[in-house]
Amino acid sequence: MPAEKLQSYVKAPMIHLEDLMKFYPLFTKEYLDNFSAIEKVRDELYEYEKGFSA
Repeated sequence: MPAEKLQSYVKAPMIHLEDLMKFYPLFTKEYLDNFSAIEKVRDELYEYEKGFSA
């Protein structure tokens, strides 16, 4: 069970990073216009990680 939690903990940021990489050209071109999207993903990841500390 702890190994599965650790695996999930490591995989989650990688999945989000992969999703963000798909949008990399958009973010680099119009970063300020899309800053709220980056903040949303960051907040979602933070909330997900907080679940592991409980």
